Amino acid sequence: MATDFKGAVFALCKQLAMHPKAQEVSTLIHDISVLRETDTVPGGLAKPIHGDLTQVASYEHAQFLGYLLADEYSEQLNRHQYVRVTRLDDQERSTIGSAHATLRLFLDECLGELRERYPKASILLDPYAKFKTNVDRLGFEPFLTKEGIATCVSAFKSGKLYGQLMANDTLTILEGSTMRDILNVSVALDRQFTEVIDGASEETKAFLRRALVRTTFTAEDLLMASCCYCHALMLSLTLALQMMFDAIMGSDLIVLDNDCIIDMQSHQLDQVYDRYSVLLQGALFSLASDTVGSIALLDCDLPNQRHIKVFGVVYALTVNFAGEFGETSKVSMLSLDGELNRMHRMTDTMLNSPIGKTRVVLEH
Repeated sequence: MATDFKGAVFALCKQLAMHPKAQEVSTLIHDISVLRETDTVPGGLAKPIHGDLTQVASYEHAQFLGYLLADEYSEQLNRHQYVRVTRLDDQERSTIGSAHATLRLFLDECLGELRERYPKASILLDPYAKFKTNVDRLGFEPFLTKEGIATCVSAFKSGKLYGQLMANDTLTILEGSTMRDILNVSVALDRQFTEVIDGASEETKAFLRRALVRTTFTAEDLLMASCCYCHALMLSLTLALQMMFDAIMGSDLIVLDNDCIIDMQSHQLDQVYDRYSVLLQGALFSLASDTVGSIALLDCDLPNQRHIKVFGVVYALTVNFAGEFGETSKVSMLSLDGELNRMHRMTDTMLNSPIGKTRVVLEH
């Protein structure tokens, strides 16, 4: 049985975690990030020289690229009164750069064919497209080869959403647009699906109604369907990159099980997402700082004697230091399918509806 994308990414993460370069990268980032004891003040802590750089890097949610961006734009960042970004030295930059190049190689291999076919529209699938940077042209060497990631790339391209995009010419419509227009489309999709988590927007509901009941569609509706597939795949690739980042950094999979769960607070479904919220024992600082945007496993018994085992992406975390149960954390996550797709409820509906079965072939 062929491995799905989720399973292939986990296998690739295991490979990355065992690579000697991973230890080098994680040690470096730890060393430039943590506070250290100082002899100047008894019991005091000294801020690391790259403390501001690592803090800025975490804001970007761009894995290793965040460190390289903070380094690249240090001069502009230092114009702010309370920021002092010290640039990485050549060895530090090379070490972090090789980790980014490894993630970038994976991304480029996944999107290579789509980029050849749709040079502009494929930007909608690139999680790093929104960053203006010369980092990718600095010649960093990845520490995995194309052969080493081939199985995972093949699993991505075997997915139903990727197959849907390749089977239709709809995205050709966007090739006549400017790059600014394409980025504006990306921003609009982000607002519609990423910023609205707690329920489908009215625009989304109206589109799905048309997709389900009509048999003929406007070019706008067909393009909207393809853009939704693109956005779902972009989010899948974003999560895959985060999983690879976590593996290189030595982070373990977050497991939410009977040992730490106090209460399953809610399970909600709408046209786009399948959402879970659970209350956990303890103030989970590591989750608060690192894990919004990372994958987690919910593996527990429900009050109705049913056992669930669901992979999801964490999208919200609230820590309470003085609640009824002492220190607790509320974790909210969106369930994932085998393609690491958090929008699977919507995309599955679309693929099985008349709009998903409509083939678009443009004459050249």
